[in-house]
This record gives sequence, structure tokens and C-alpha cells, in this order.
Amino acid sequence: MSEHTDGGPPGGRTRIARVVNFLTFVALLDLLALALAARFTPPDPVTQALTVGPMLLVSPVVAYWLVYVDGPPDAT
Repeated sequence: MSEHTDGGPPGGRTRIARVVNFLTFVALLDLLALALAARFTPPDPVTQALTVGPMLLVSPVVAYWLVYVDGPPDAT
């Protein structure tokens, strides 16, 4: 008898855990984008917005790839 009781695949992550991981990665990547833009662009708001905008659009795609496509490191 299996000890796995959350309805997901044994040894796998549940849907809620993946969503939490996805949202965490999006938040961290957004913070990284803001920090990089603040550090490497002039203090002009327009230039910073033009730099951060594309990075904020790409961060959910990267987070999706890290969480859903790449899978957990121990997956076979």
C-alpha cells in the first residue's frame, strides 16, 4: 500500500506545489529584473521602464520553463 495520499503521482509534486513554485519564480525573476534595471540603467524613468518591461514579460515564460518543462531535479 502506498503512503502517497494527495492524489498526485507517487514521488511527484502536486498541482498546488507547482503553482506555488511558479509564482515564487515569477516574483524572484521580477525582483531580479527590477534590480538589474535599477543598477545598470540611468535614473531616467522612461529608460528604466523600457528596460524592465521586456524582462517582466519574459519572466513568466522562464518561470514556466523552470517549473513545468524542466521538472524536478530528481525526475526520471
